[in-house]
Parts: sequence; structure tokens; C-alpha cells
Amino acid sequence: MSQLAFLVNQYNCIGCHACEMACKQQWQTELNWRKVRHFEGGKYPKPVRLFLSLSCQHCEEPACAQACPTKRYLKRDPEWIRRQPWIREREGKFYVVITPTREEEIPGHLIMSEGRLLEDGLVIYNDVVFGKGGRGDYSKHRCIQCGLCEKECPYHVPRRNPEPPDEYSPRWEKCIGCYPLVQQGIPPACARTCMGLALEMKPLETLKGLTDEVPGFRYEGTKPSVRFIPVKSPLPTNIVETPNL
Repeated sequence: MSQLAFLVNQYNCIGCHACEMACKQQWQTELNWRKVRHFEGGKYPKPVRLFLSLSCQHCEEPACAQACPTKRYLKRDPEWIRRQPWIREREGKFYVVITPTREEEIPGHLIMSEGRLLEDGLVIYNDVVFGKGGRGDYSKHRCIQCGLCEKECPYHVPRRNPEPPDEYSPRWEKCIGCYPLVQQGIPPACARTCMGLALEMKPLETLKGLTDEVPGFRYEGTKPSVRFIPVKSPLPTNIVETPNL
């Protein structure tokens, strides 16, 4: 399986926020790992209203993974994994080098299947284990709450959970691409719930020719894995983001 990407069809999105709620329910998180943004423009008698549903872009070169001092994030891509100086391979197992004297083994099922490294390109935690649904097991999370993952991400995706209801300390969280579901051929919760079919997850290579920029989203050097089907009508020049009510 090659790099997966979110396909966002703005023409179909009605701004219902069901994708946000599906994500929160699937993983029992208090945060919006996915966020629907609202935009307006034009003028009477032809006003324009747009919606943009975004989460983690699962970038080809994720800035969060490089910024994190405890190396919590990794990308499920063999080539990416093997060129990281802080990931070591020994006897078929992979380890995160946190300090010169401390290593932690990456749970094999997070990055491997049938003895081979997974290739879906999803950017996940390597210190948190998720089942098919419900809150992940954060008992071994290494977040030190520095916020560098959010600061260095050009889209400021990671969010701080200051008071998680479990017994584990506050931490920064983000979309995991529903990888436990995707590995079984099940679409992510957000896409599966979207009544307007405005969200899909597809191989990036099948989305060639689609735009990678729309109002409110720029293609940055991290190479985000998201493509868009924009609205068909010409957009006015005064499009602005408006508050979520």
C-alpha cells in the first residue's frame, strides 16, 4: 500500500461537523483531531459560503516527528524510517533513540504486518497503542508538553490535552489516520460518517491532477498528503474565514 491521503470534496461538504463528532466518538477524545472551518465571501445577491474539513495531513516529511525531543511520532514508510538517525534496527526490531543512553522498542504491530514494514505513510505515535476504538493506552507516553510538535507543524495540527480524564499526564494529541481501522480495510471514522461523501482516504498516487491548495490551505514544504475537489463556480476575491457558531 502506498502513501494514503485525504481527499476533501468542498463541493459536497455542508458543514455539518459530523466528521468531527465521529472522530471524537471513535477514539474517545475531548479534542477535535479534525476541524471544520467556515469561510464566507461574495456579496448580495450572490454570497458564497465554503467549508473546509482538515485534520493531520500525514505529510511526506512530517515536521512534528523531527521537532519532538522524545521522538513520539513516526511515519509508516520504510524509506522514511530507515533514514532517521534516531531509529535503529536490530534483528528485525526497531528502536527509538531518545537519548544516547536510552532506547525504547517500537511495538511491532504499529509499523509492521506479516514481517514487513507498513507503507501507508500515516504519521502516528510510537508511544501510544490504540485498539479498534476507544481511548488509546497512554500509560507509556513520553510527551513532556514542550509544544514543539505544534509549533513546527506548518498547519499547527497537534493540540494539547490539558486535563485528560485518564490517570496519565497532559499531552499533545493529533489525528492517527484511524490506522487500526485502515489496516483492516475500514475507512477512517470521519470519512465513513460523512453524509455528503466529502471525505475519502485514497492512495496519493491516484489523486494526481487534483489541487493541493484552496482558500485557507497552502501546500507547504512538508508535502502534505491531502488533495481537494474545490467548488466549481469562480470564487470571489473577498473570501474570509468566519467563526464557528
